[in-house]
Amino acid sequence: MRQGDAGDFVCIVVEGRVKLALDTVDGRGIILDVLGPGDMVGEFEALGDHVMRAASVIALDSVVGLVMSRTEFRDYLLAYPAASLALVRATIQRLDTADRRRIGRTGIDASHALARYLVELVDQGDSAEGSLVEVDVPLAQHELASLIGVSRNSMVRAISSLRSLGLVDLRKSTVRILDVAGLRRYAQSPPEPTAASSRG
Repeated sequence: MRQGDAGDFVCIVVEGRVKLALDTVDGRGIILDVLGPGDMVGEFEALGDHVMRAASVIALDSVVGLVMSRTEFRDYLLAYPAASLALVRATIQRLDTADRRRIGRTGIDASHALARYLVELVDQGDSAEGSLVEVDVPLAQHELASLIGVSRNSMVRAISSLRSLGLVDLRKSTVRILDVAGLRRYAQSPPEPTAASSRG
C-alpha cells in the first residue's frame, strides 16, 4: 500500500507488523507508527472522501492480512453496528496514543523521548516490573528517531545515555531493558536543564 495509491480497500493485520511511512513534499521520510495484529489500515480512505492513500504501509515481517474492498467494508459496518462502535473506539485509541506521544515529547530531550517509547512497548506486552525484558524494535535507528521526533544524531546520544545509566542494551533490532522499573522512573522524571537541547 503506497502513498498516493487509490484507497479502495482495507486491510486488517492478522500476523506480522507494518510501518506507516509518509514522504513529505521536501523529500523527507517520516515514520508515523508501527502496527501489528488486530490493527487496521486503510479505514480512513474507505470511510472518508480521500481518493488516494495519505501514507505508505510497508511490511516489516511476513504479514498475513484480511483484505476487504471499500464497498465490503462499508456494507459490513452497516450490517453490524457493534463493529462500527469497535472501529470508533479503536480509532480514538490510536489518535489518543498519537496525541500522547506528540505532547509527551514536547520540551524533553531525546533520551527521555526514547525512554517513554520503550516503556510504551513494555506496557503493550506482559512483563514484570524490575525484570530484564527484551523488546523487538523493527526499525532502523533513523526510522525510530523519526517516529519519536528527534534527529538521528540525538538518537545515537539517547541510546548512549540510557546505556550508561544501565537501563538498556541494544542488540541489532532488539533492545534489552535491563531495569524496567528504573526505565519507567527515568521516563517520568523531568529532563535536566541544559544550555542547548539534545533533540537536534
